[in-house]
Amino acid sequence: MTLACRVGDGVSEIQGSWQGRAGPLRCRHPAPYDLIILLNILYYFPATEREEFLRKLRSLLAPQGVIAIAMPVQGRGKDLAAANLNMVNCSLNGLTPLPDLDDLLNLLKEAGFSHIRVQRLNPGSAFCGISAANS
Repeated sequence: MTLACRVGDGVSEIQGSWQGRAGPLRCRHPAPYDLIILLNILYYFPATEREEFLRKLRSLLAPQGVIAIAMPVQGRGKDLAAANLNMVNCSLNGLTPLPDLDDLLNLLKEAGFSHIRVQRLNPGSAFCGISAANS
């Protein structure tokens, strides 16, 4: 996962790791962060761990910090690429089905995020950009 954080007057990319049940999120630079970016990552977490993971990320954000998520969601039969990825995810050990967009938005609300915005990144695609604020 990539976390973007303030370092001086710039933005620096750092790597974090999450062990879920085994331990905490570990980062090289101290929080708070203005921005946390998740790119194609949430479907690696079982649905039962996603809220805890999002709450932890929210706790690392600055008061007006933002989480940005870019990933495919369930295409509901309208996006063959999302359907293919979902089929692969369902058949591989350690991956989970793509989340439904409404479920993901509710999960962000439950984790305490606000000002949630969604943008379809490609017309007709289930690939979405989602931003949510820590406020």
